[in-house]
Formats: sequence, structure tokens, C-alpha cells
Amino acid sequence: MLAGTLDLAGHHWQLAALAMIRVLACFAWLPCFGTGAMASKVVRSTVALWCVMGLWPALEPLSAPLDLTGMVWAGLREGLVGTALGLALGLPFQVFHGFGAVVNNQRGANIGSTLDPTSGAEATESASLLQWFSVAVFLAGGGIATVLEALRASFLVMGMDGAFRASMPGLTTYAGTVLAAAVKLAAPVIAMLFLVEVLLGMLSRFAQQMNAFSVALAAKTVVAFAVLLVYVMTSLEEMSISLWREHSAFDLLDIRPP
Repeated sequence: MLAGTLDLAGHHWQLAALAMIRVLACFAWLPCFGTGAMASKVVRSTVALWCVMGLWPALEPLSAPLDLTGMVWAGLREGLVGTALGLALGLPFQVFHGFGAVVNNQRGANIGSTLDPTSGAEATESASLLQWFSVAVFLAGGGIATVLEALRASFLVMGMDGAFRASMPGLTTYAGTVLAAAVKLAAPVIAMLFLVEVLLGMLSRFAQQMNAFSVALAAKTVVAFAVLLVYVMTSLEEMSISLWREHSAFDLLDIRPP
């Protein structure tokens, strides 16, 4: 009886360890769960453990490798699955980040890029602001439930002892999808900034004493933030929801639960 209990406990610990790898790999690509938002590894691991406990009904029927070599390969595979899932779930966040980067590039303010403490990479202020606005909308709209549902579906479709069966076309065109969606969102701002550049060019043509380059940044900044205030801040929630519907992690990876 004791031996059976120990075998059962060992099996459960193996499942929990492999599930933790998938969950932590997924969290690494989500701004609200990354190292910038949760600097403490203990806090991040605790949140992942609670998620694994909530997903246990989907994990318990699964089987884990018994030998060490199998566990190592299964761990690498779980990291790959979690990374793919995190990229798919984090696509809307990257779209809003690209949205802000495109706006900053069009108004000529990329020189003001700073180191983003949450991601550890250089980013513009507008990109970080819009990305964290989308994170706030995601969390306020019950995004945690979406993450857990995607994790549950991934465990049901891709167990811990099988092949990686996710459909990869959505991930292979990931960069193009992010750029296309970001430019689509930024199109009204880009159009207004183009009109400002045309007007400044005409003004410098008739008033040659005025240096158009010296006033271009200030003029385009005022126009860009005015358009953002009217266009983005009034429809941010609708844009976020439409992005998650158009670029769902379930559709990108084709991990619909049976």
C-alpha cells in the first residue's frame, strides 16, 4: 500500500513539474505575468502552481515519462508548447506595442526611446503606454479565464507524451500579422501626420524663412496625441476585444479541445 501511494505521489509530482514548465513558458511571453511585472521568481512560480492546481482535472488523466531521458525530452517539449501558446496569447499586446512604435516613428520621436523596465528592451513611451492599456483591458475583461482555458485546451489536445500537433502556419507568419494589425490600427494617425507634413511643406514653400524641421516634431506630436485621445481612448476596449477575436490563440494554434 505504501509503495502504491509513493508511486502515485511520484506520478503526480512528474505531471505537476511538466505542467509548471508549460505554464511558466507561456507566462514568460505575457506582459502581465513576465519578469517585469512579477520580478520575484517565487511569486511567479506560486501563481503558476495555483494555475496548475486549477487545471488538475485536465492533467490527472495524462501520463508522464518514467525515465530520466524521457522527462528531459518532455520538459523541452513542454517549454516549446508553452512558448508557442504564450506567443499566440500575447499577440494583441505586441500589436498595441507596434501601434505605439509606428506612431512614434511617424512623428519622428524614436530618438526619445528609453529602456522599458518591464521588458528589458528599448521601447518608445507611446508603445509601452498602449501596450499596458491593452493589458489593463485584458485583465478587466476576464483575460485570466481566457489564459486558463487556452492552457486547459492545450493539455487536452497535446498531452505530455505525444507529438507537438499544433498547427504552425499562424506562428510562422507571427511578425507579419503583428505588423499588419499595428499599421491597420495606426492608419488614422498616419494619415493625419501625412497631412501635417504636406501642410508644413506647403508652408515652408511660401514662408522660406521658417525652418519646417524645427516645428515639425512639435506640430506632429500635438496632432498625433490629439488623434490618439479622440480615436484610441474612446475605442480602446472595442479594439482590444476585436483583436482577441480576430487573432485568437485557439485559431493560431488550432488547439480546440475535443
